Amino acid sequence: MLVSFKDYSFTYADAKTALTNINLNIKAGSFTVMFGRSGSGKTTLLRQLKSVLLPSGTATGSLLWHDQPLAKLDNRQQASAIGYVNQQADAQFVTDKVWHELAFGLESLGEKPNVIHSRIAEMATFFGLTELMSRDVTTLSGGQKQLVSLASVMVMRPELLLLDEPTAQLDPLAKQSFIQALVRLHNELGTTILLAEHELEDVTSFADQLVMMRSGAIVADGAPQQVSADLFAQHAPLFAALPTATRLYCNSVTSVQAATIPLTVGAGRAWLQGFVRNPEPFATPAPEPDAQPWLIAKHVSFRYSQDAPDTLKDINLQVSRGQWYGIVGSNGAGKTTLLNLLGRILRPSSGKITLASQPLDRYRSADLYQEFLAVMPQDPTTLFASATVQAELMTTAKRVQPAMGAEAAVSGVIDLCHLRPLLAHHPFDLSGGERQLLALAKIILLRPKVLLLDEPTKGLDAFTKAAVGSILAQLHSTGVTIVMVTHDLDFVAQYADHIALLFDGEIAASAPTHEFFAANSFYTTTANRIARDYWPNAITLEEVEACLQKTNS
Repeated sequence: MLVSFKDYSFTYADAKTALTNINLNIKAGSFTVMFGRSGSGKTTLLRQLKSVLLPSGTATGSLLWHDQPLAKLDNRQQASAIGYVNQQADAQFVTDKVWHELAFGLESLGEKPNVIHSRIAEMATFFGLTELMSRDVTTLSGGQKQLVSLASVMVMRPELLLLDEPTAQLDPLAKQSFIQALVRLHNELGTTILLAEHELEDVTSFADQLVMMRSGAIVADGAPQQVSADLFAQHAPLFAALPTATRLYCNSVTSVQAATIPLTVGAGRAWLQGFVRNPEPFATPAPEPDAQPWLIAKHVSFRYSQDAPDTLKDINLQVSRGQWYGIVGSNGAGKTTLLNLLGRILRPSSGKITLASQPLDRYRSADLYQEFLAVMPQDPTTLFASATVQAELMTTAKRVQPAMGAEAAVSGVIDLCHLRPLLAHHPFDLSGGERQLLALAKIILLRPKVLLLDEPTKGLDAFTKAAVGSILAQLHSTGVTIVMVTHDLDFVAQYADHIALLFDGEIAASAPTHEFFAANSFYTTTANRIARDYWPNAITLEEVEACLQKTNS
């Protein structure tokens, strides 16, 4: 056995128990996927295997490496034997160039120049990085950065590769490329992989072992199909994290058989072919009639410096009052830049943006950002300035209303965003999902008429994502206009009225949500890819399930 946790527990220095009685075996050459809600202990468990990342605290039980205590490995041995990749490549980079990044670890171990050169050449070729070697790491796309981060670890030839939500910030196609790189490492090099992930759609079928954590404990461990069947039988909330084909099958058949559970789009399509009888057509919901034009960009272009190329080119878009407008596209396409222009964080190089029939640049900041427009950035921590969650919310509420009204508003948003158990916590001590909910609560307290969201579901578990969706849907139902940049196609398909695809700084496509996703092969939902032969306009799991129920009733 490569790694064994036996009755292993870990308590942080502040006496908070993070892991409880962990018993987990990782076989050499296996591919293990670990999932659970934010704060369930996944990252803490991964870091037990890297002493340089181990948080301060006390461990009990045993942690074995090749049946010997892991503690017997010194830092040098761990550096080469166990690799670690997290979701933020920028946080792992220690040099300026791609070449230097791949060389850094080997140089730190004192390898000879010819060995370093040979290994880098081999790994750069394997990952297709040859043309990037002289590039500055800051100029790479998100997908390229993650591949460089992965290559800089694999050049050390580790036996075990640990990955902590490595695809959380990647667009759908970059995510697929990264996962395929992991599969190649596993299949061609025999690398043992332990992957912590919220999004199981694209990785479950490659896993030998699926592990679910809850409150610092392992509550499910086994083959993916069997774990899926067990979670369905238990009505577990995180059944929602499983692949769409798996959920469609389990929710549709009268008797779930683990051996026949589909894990991929292809397997889901094959099962559906034998399950559907005389499909009834799906009636696409009629789009809402166009309301009053509210947020308009006309011929907007932007560049970050005078001698730089345009990041955005001749952007024209119109968001109606009360509309939910989604913007999708690859990493580096200009989505965040566009959102920052709409929020007046940046100013156009040319063109004009109007809000409620008035040029955006004519608003006083006090008028624009109090009870009119709010921007929620990708990193919610940039919004935090207080020592506790309670103080963070009160400070925000008092900006727009009297003290008595502020207390009532805070009480309401605490319950809406599930924050009551966290009021005494420091915002930076919260999990990623909890931080996102706190940021959303702060935005709600500002009572905006227009809400601009940059990747609001990034890195969220299925439970927290559903909570965010419910909160935003409630806001939308009150007339709040929402513009959302996202890589999460399933989420935006469920909620948005209209979708725009940004490509190379330009809007390449723009259409009502059902029309947009039904027209695409890759920029569409998993449910649509599974069922489009029968219901080409059905884009959500719920819509496909309704079609199945109607057809087979």
